[in-house]
This record gives sequence, structure tokens and C-alpha cells, in this order.
Amino acid sequence: MDTARRSQGFEGASPAWMEPDTHQEERDMDNRLDRREFLRFSAFAGLASAASTSTFVNLAFAAGESVNIITSNSTLTNTLIQMLLQKKYDADFGIEAKVTKVTDNSQVIPSLISGEMDMATIVAFNGVFPAMSKGAKLKIIGGSSMLYQAAIYAKDPAIKTLKDLEGKVMGSGAIGAAVHMLTTLVLAKNGVDVSKVQFRNIGSNAAIFKAVAGGTIAAGASGIDVYDQQEKYGVHVPEHGNFWEEIPDYTYQTAYTSERAIAKKRDGLVKALAAFAKLYRYVQSPESRDDFVKAYAAATGQRGGHEAEALSQWNFLQKYKPYSEDIVVSEARMNYVQEVNVRFHTQKTVLPFSQVADMSLAEDAVKLLGAKT
Repeated sequence: MDTARRSQGFEGASPAWMEPDTHQEERDMDNRLDRREFLRFSAFAGLASAASTSTFVNLAFAAGESVNIITSNSTLTNTLIQMLLQKKYDADFGIEAKVTKVTDNSQVIPSLISGEMDMATIVAFNGVFPAMSKGAKLKIIGGSSMLYQAAIYAKDPAIKTLKDLEGKVMGSGAIGAAVHMLTTLVLAKNGVDVSKVQFRNIGSNAAIFKAVAGGTIAAGASGIDVYDQQEKYGVHVPEHGNFWEEIPDYTYQTAYTSERAIAKKRDGLVKALAAFAKLYRYVQSPESRDDFVKAYAAATGQRGGHEAEALSQWNFLQKYKPYSEDIVVSEARMNYVQEVNVRFHTQKTVLPFSQVADMSLAEDAVKLLGAKT
């Protein structure tokens, strides 16, 4: 598994969007899970469990209650993890967060089922529901990013509305990937005849932005780290191009785990959720500005010239507060994600909330956080 333990700096070019391999949560991934894939990771889970899972997990929790967390490897995620560890929010609740970052989202579910990882968070989760529908024993236990923090960028000034994208080439992900589904959803909502838009699989959101800025495609979805620097890169967001405004009910990220982990390590998971809730509350407060800029620099490996991008991200967090400060996710929000999946044929039916989620851990985390403040 291609991973990075704990929070580390990265050698890389400026700006951060020039580094496509560090943008997992924005990667152009097909999160659909067919029967063959499910059997593959089920077999992997069985082998891993027989070989090493019980020893690894039990020893970890016996030695100071470590919680093994898997997350994406995007610039924003790295910044948040950097802050979590620097502020020692995990230690505040008596745990040690051991964070593994992956650049391939397909590794997340197998790592949870095998028991190698205890919890996933700050990572896209739309593939979890299809996995559950095929028998994966997983549960969503809390919230993370309640909003999709991306926008549709265009190069040609003549593209003023989304309707103007008809007949144009848009950067996207594979059919059924989150970026493709959500782009299609926003276009259709605004009266665009999607059949007249040519979608091209470019890769990560960072790669999409580079293609837009370079003029090789007309438009495409990318992150908000460059949202305040559109003039610098010669791009703009057409009317109704902000995902967080157009589809505010779509939950982009959650915390999720295996049913086995809930049964064996519930206390540690609750404490981890409390630590992340504390992080989200702090990072979305005005007091976090300097810490966020420093963490952003450490996460990207930049010694200078990073302030504009860092503040673009931070300003967005202050204004829209995308992260779930109370950690609890509603049934309505989970049903909406499933309805989108059904619409795009990545799952057949909407599963009952009791089957896909256990919010009692998030509720206990909020109580624990309240007792600590």
C-alpha cells in the first residue's frame, strides 16, 4: 500500500494544484463496486485477517489505545491532519491517531474490512453504499465535509453560464466517479442538455484545472484552493458553477468503519470522532488563521509563496463551514447521496438508514467533547 504515516511535509512545486498525485479526495476515481471487486477485497480481507489483523489491532489498542485512521492525500486533508497532530487533539482524548494517507481511494474499503485500519475519514465515501449493498459489513459513524468543496472553472470569457458549455469539452472523471456524477447533476439542474457536453477523463481535479488554465478543455471541476486566484490563472467560475451552493444537500465525506471495529473498539472510535469534531470547530473559527497557514506550508512543503492559496482555503472554511462540527449526519443527507447513486446506477436501491449508519458513536463523541470543554 502506497502510504505516508503521520503528517509529513512534501517536496513539490508551487502552487499546490500543480501536484496532481496529492489530491486524492479530488481524484478522478470510479467508486463503483461490482461483484467481482467486492469478492476481490473480501478475499483480501480474509487473508489479511488470518495473517495479521488480530495481532496488529489488539496490540495497538493495548498499547495506549492507538487508532489507525485512513484518509485521503489531498493538500487540504494533509493540512487538517497536520493541525490535528500539532494541536494534539488526539492526545486530549487519550488516544494516539496513527494516520495513513492513500492516493488510491480503492484501498480504503479493503483496509477497513481487513482490520488493518480502524476508521476512514476526510475521504470520499460514495462507494461505501454500493459496497454495503453487496454485503460489506461497514457503517457510517459520523460526518466530515458536508459540502463538495469544488467549482466549475472555465477559460473562455464567453462561457458565462453553464448552458454555454453545451457543445464544449469538459474535464471529468470516469463515468460513475464522484466528480462526473456531481458535475452532471449540477449541469442538469441548470437546464444543460448533458448529451451535448463532451466529457473527457482528464484525471485528478488538479489535472483538470491545469487543462482548463492551459486552454486544452473548455471547463471542468476543481478544488477551492485557487478559487480566490481566478484572475491570476485566467479562469472564472460561470454562473451557478459552485457545487456547495448548487447541491448543498450532497454530503461529500464522512467517517466510516467496519462493524467489527465498532464491536471491538467502540471507545477508541468515539474518542477519535471527538478529536476530529474539536479540529473542525477550531479550523472553522477565526482563531485558527495562523495555525492553518503554517500547517498548509508544512503539508505542501512550501517555505514561501503559499499564503494566498492557504488563505483561499481558510476563507472558504470561515464563510461556508463545510465540516461537521457536531459530527452527526442526518438520515436525509445519507438518503440523498444514495438517491444520486441510484440515479447513476452505482447502486440499485436506497438502503435503510439503520443498515448503513450508526450515529450513536457521533452522539457520544459530542457528549465527550462537551465534557472536555
